[in-house]
Order: sequence, then structure tokens, then C-alpha cells
Amino acid sequence: MAHSVKLTAESPATVAQIHAALGDEGYWRDRLAVNDSGPVSLDSLRVAADGAVDVAMTLHPLRDRLPKLITRWHSGDLQIRHTETWRPAGAGGLRGAISFTVRGAPLAGTGAVALTPRRAPEAGSQLRYTATVQVAVPVVGGAIEKFIGGQLPEGLLIAQRFTDDWIEHSRRHDPAAIRPQGPENHPENH
Repeated sequence: MAHSVKLTAESPATVAQIHAALGDEGYWRDRLAVNDSGPVSLDSLRVAADGAVDVAMTLHPLRDRLPKLITRWHSGDLQIRHTETWRPAGAGGLRGAISFTVRGAPLAGTGAVALTPRRAPEAGSQLRYTATVQVAVPVVGGAIEKFIGGQLPEGLLIAQRFTDDWIEHSRRHDPAAIRPQGPENHPENH
């Protein structure tokens, strides 16, 4: 049995600004640096000429920061592979696919994200997120799914607030740093 979560959030940042941040290695390094659950590495970041962004990272959560439900169920260190893929979508939006898998454990999650402009291009954006968590463990799997599913909205909102703050900080310090990713702005094309 899987656990699903839906979330909608508003952002003062435009889709173009968020897209530019997602394609910026500095954004990912800064975002991962504030992670306080354990070591994390940025494994890859690819920005294609068509504006598609693919990112992969590996998280090693510290056991003392995990809930007892999970540490009792899984002995040893956890290694979580997290990937995100973002593609330009119609009407100035972005579509995202987010996934995670836990090495050596029957736990995985997927998410679909739609990022769309609000009414006017400078009015910010709206994020609609749907996620599914699945744990294939008899008896405790449903409880773990429910726990992780309950944590997802807070984690997504934290990431969104970080992104908004990062964009605002970058805009104040280097306005050219937050420009849309597209064929004309991609380093491979210069």
C-alpha cells in the first residue's frame, strides 16, 4: 500500500527565476549545505540546451536524526539516492519529476511537480506537487509510509522557502545570476 501526498505552494519568484536557480550548481551546493540530517553529495547536474535540468544527489542521514520506527526497521547506515528532472512546459511553466530510493531497503518515492506562472509574469509562481511513498515491508511498511508522507509537505515547503530566499539574495547581489535557462543563456551555446 502506498501513501500519497498533495501540496500547493505559492512563490514570489517567477518560473523563469526558479528554472534558472535549478540549473545553477551554486544553488544546489548552497541548498545541500543547509541540510542538517547528515552528509550529502551533489552527484551530477546537467542542463541541456533545451532548458531541461537533471540533478542527482546522495544523502547519508545520521542515525540519531532518524525516527526510531526507521532505525528499528533498518540496521546500518542509510543511503538515499535523490533525483530531480525539470523540463520546460507549455504556457511558461515547468514540469518536474522527483524520485528517491533507499539503497538496501525496499523504500522508494516519486513525485510529480507542476510549476506555473501566476496571473501576471511578474506575479510569481505556483507549485503543485503530488508524491507517493511506498515501503514494501510487512506490518510496519504502512506506518513508515505514513511517517515519511507526513514529513514531505514540510520538507517541500522548506525547499521552496530556501529557493525563494536564494533567488532574492542572488538578485540583490548579482541580478544577472538569475536569468532564465534556455538555449540562448546556456554556457554550452556561448
